[in-house]
Amino acid sequence: MLVEGTDFSIYIKILVISSTLNTCMDGQQRNIRIEFQGHKWQALLLGSGKRFLLAFHGYGQDAQAFNHLADLLNDSYTLVLMDLAYHGKNASMSEGFFFKSDQAAEFIDIVCKALETDRISLVGYSIGARIAMSISAACAVRIEELWLFAPDGMPVSGFYKFLTTNLLGISLFRGFVKRPHAVFAIIKAAQALKLLNHKAAKFYLHETADYGKRKQLFNTWMAYRAAIPSHKALNAAVRESSLSVVCVLGIDDSVIPFSRTRRFIRKHLSAAQVYELETGHNMLSDKAIRKFAEYWEAKTKKRHKAALEE
Repeated sequence: MLVEGTDFSIYIKILVISSTLNTCMDGQQRNIRIEFQGHKWQALLLGSGKRFLLAFHGYGQDAQAFNHLADLLNDSYTLVLMDLAYHGKNASMSEGFFFKSDQAAEFIDIVCKALETDRISLVGYSIGARIAMSISAACAVRIEELWLFAPDGMPVSGFYKFLTTNLLGISLFRGFVKRPHAVFAIIKAAQALKLLNHKAAKFYLHETADYGKRKQLFNTWMAYRAAIPSHKALNAAVRESSLSVVCVLGIDDSVIPFSRTRRFIRKHLSAAQVYELETGHNMLSDKAIRKFAEYWEAKTKKRHKAALEE
């Protein structure tokens, strides 16, 4: 689950520095180094498909989280995997990175040019899904497909907005990074009073257990705080353009509540296709992707049938 500071918008550049084949056995894995907002990033390309699928992973993960999905889509897509700010190879990047919503169209334009394609598809998990939604809403004409796994931001939490956009909230958030004990006590009390389920409490405590994790949470939330999608714009884009949206929800998800998210999608993103899997929040696991494969295989058969009828 799924960025304010220095304004780097005038410095946005994505420059393909190198594209080299790894020594993987199938010869389909490539590493591409790019430069974006004054930082060096590395993108991993997996698969042999002609269509590109730019992936945004969840909080606390890295780009490798999509490996199981990449295996499933290997022949149909080439996945473009980049670590989010303050994750993976970008874990030590300097504070102040800020992805502004008005940078989305320019970002996609430059990525498409780097990949020599006119349009691209996006896939996101948790907070990565919220980032993917915000980009798609801003430049839907460049996006073919939008895949959302356990999407954060449906709706965006008022608590999240308070902690990342309100001066008092930001101050409290900084204080939590250094002195977390009071918040830990509140989480445990909420669990004892059954105001918070056991799985959710365990998740929150684990993800903020040490200073490094709390600092990563603060930097990530602040970095992507402007990636707030306009669901109205996104829904209109789905209806008016060739953009297709697929939402994949976990029935037993204790982090992104299933019922609330499904209700929100039906009301605010009614044009989306919704698939419900008997999984928890970890929807990129091998087990979860095997369940998703049933949908994918049905979609592939339908596409092949349509192609034969043309």
